Amino acid sequence: MDGSDRTAARATGSATAVLPAPRPAGQKLPPAPWHQMPPVGSPDAPYPMLPAIALPDPSRAAQLERLRETVADLTRQLREAEALRDADAQRLRWFEQELTRAQQEVRQQQDQLQQMSAQIRVASLDAHRVHEAAVNQVAIAEQQVRDANDAAARYAAQADARWAVMGETLAQLEHSLAEAVAERDLARHDCAMLQAELDQLMSLPAATDELPADSPAAETGPVGALDWQSEALAAWVTAKHRGVIESVPGADRRGIARRAITEARADGLKAVVLVATAELAEVWHDDLCTALPDDRVGKYVGGALSSNQFDVLVATVDAAARQSVLRCDSDVLLVADEVDTFATAERAVAFDEAYARRLGLSSFYQRDDDGIATYLTRYFGDVVFRLGYERAFAESAVAGFDLALIEVSFTAEERAAYDEHDAQVRDSEPTTQAHLQGIARRAEVLSRAAAKDAVARTLIHFPGAAHALIFSAATIGNADLVGGRNGAEFAIALSASGSRREMAERLGRLTGSGPEEVRRRLVIVYVGDTAEDDRCDGNVTYLSDITPYASNVRRFDATMFDELADFLT
Repeated sequence: MDGSDRTAARATGSATAVLPAPRPAGQKLPPAPWHQMPPVGSPDAPYPMLPAIALPDPSRAAQLERLRETVADLTRQLREAEALRDADAQRLRWFEQELTRAQQEVRQQQDQLQQMSAQIRVASLDAHRVHEAAVNQVAIAEQQVRDANDAAARYAAQADARWAVMGETLAQLEHSLAEAVAERDLARHDCAMLQAELDQLMSLPAATDELPADSPAAETGPVGALDWQSEALAAWVTAKHRGVIESVPGADRRGIARRAITEARADGLKAVVLVATAELAEVWHDDLCTALPDDRVGKYVGGALSSNQFDVLVATVDAAARQSVLRCDSDVLLVADEVDTFATAERAVAFDEAYARRLGLSSFYQRDDDGIATYLTRYFGDVVFRLGYERAFAESAVAGFDLALIEVSFTAEERAAYDEHDAQVRDSEPTTQAHLQGIARRAEVLSRAAAKDAVARTLIHFPGAAHALIFSAATIGNADLVGGRNGAEFAIALSASGSRREMAERLGRLTGSGPEEVRRRLVIVYVGDTAEDDRCDGNVTYLSDITPYASNVRRFDATMFDELADFLT
């Protein structure tokens, strides 16, 4: 009895069992599963159809129906289970396929890894060989560098030894050359002095064997106005053509420059003259054009410049600082006029280090800062010659002068304003703004004193005063009072000088034309009992710098015009 029959028998209890028909001999059972077998009774069925059996009990049919339903339900469940089994089998086959592909990929990757490992081993061997070769090359290069350094050290030592010998030889040659040049220049100086003496002797009266005792030539001998220039140039030459020559304002500084430039041109050098302003450049240019007619003299105050077309070039220091001039290596003489005014970082750019000869000229070689030590001494060297007032007047390097000091008085209003500003000056520190403002306001009150205006209007009618030099902070008198030129015969100062430089420059404007028969006359008008009065404490006149060198000095008041006229005329 198969499973379904046993199930039906349990369901029916005491029902009569139905046995299958016997299987024919020699016929095999159909393949599993059994639900795929043909239905019973069909021609293909393996068993013959059983004859119908009459069921005596109606409940038997109900049990069979229930049994069939149970079998159908079980069959359905079995089919579902088989479907799930088939799906699981399909999924299993898919997993097996994926596993097979993964195994194949793994084997491929393993093959690739083996190939890469082989390549890495080969590359490592190559890198090792290259590294060993590089180490060998580095060792060889280091040895070559050491050998080269040793050779360079030997060559440097040999070169230093040769350079030391050459330096000593060159220094000896330069010293010998400097001595030769100095001897030559001194010989030129001696020749010039002898020629001057000869010219002076030739100009003496033929019948005169001895000079009178009161003759100026008997007092001074053959000494002339050029003596100090010759001595100054000789000192400069001895200092190897470097140095500063200081001379009082009014002395002929351009004469020294002309002589230095003439000697430089004779030696094949060019020359550059640096001045402070375009007006001075014009004066120097005209003077050098006259003194050096065979040379090409140029002027440069800014703009474009062709440096090779001149033998001598006059330039403002500011223009030369912006553009290099006359770049001719060392074959250049540099002359700097009023060189003390160039002692700043901006103007010192004009000092070309290539220039071999360097001559600085100054009338007042002093500054309130350290510019001279910082910029001038380094380039030009020290002062090699100084011409003071005593020698300048003794040798007629500047003209003599008479000095008249005229004292005037303030009005009541002017005195009150002056005292207010003077108290501000005295009560404040010299470095404060209030002190400087007090000085400026005090000077303005002094320059605009009504008494000075009255004296000036009278002085312009004196002989020789129509075109006098006027030094004043205010416009006084007519237009003829303003202007003038160096070497005028008459000068009027209506305001106190603010510094020694200003006092010296004022005197230089008066006496600067050189020796002449006519005496110069300087009139200083000052307000008594003020900072302009040299007899009061704290005065700013600096009269003591010039009064010892005046031929005659007298004081007057505003009422002594007759005596003043006699003194000045």
